[in-house]
Amino acid sequence: MIVTSRKILAGLLALNISACSFIDKTEINTLKQTAISDAQKEPASLKLDYIKCYALERRYKQQCYNLLSKYSERRKNAASWVYTTSFDKEMELQGFAAFLGDAGKNCGSITKEPKLIDKYYKLSCTSGKSYNLTLNRNELSWSVVD
Repeated sequence: MIVTSRKILAGLLALNISACSFIDKTEINTLKQTAISDAQKEPASLKLDYIKCYALERRYKQQCYNLLSKYSERRKNAASWVYTTSFDKEMELQGFAAFLGDAGKNCGSITKEPKLIDKYYKLSCTSGKSYNLTLNRNELSWSVVD
């Protein structure tokens, strides 16, 4: 019997895949809900820092999250990708809501990330209102456009 490198590779892949732990939908939902709950417990100042990461390129955005994670015991100790991505997204959403509240805007909460339309980021609130935001990339600061 001739063993080719392809057969060896296929065997190793099969062993590697079977060794991976897969999580079911219930566990995924639990991790997401835990992350959202944990994000709600974080201080507003950290949530506002998260929105500074929002408009960065993907690779820099992840580095920004990782830098901020040292200020959150919950995020720093997380071992699941599902948890960390859910936590980061929720921190951004709550960060934008906190930003609008600080700007005196009635928003309630935010369920979707802002969308870049032309030169503004459009942010829709559960209150039914929407706001256009701009980002000063040099200072990483947001402004509401009236």
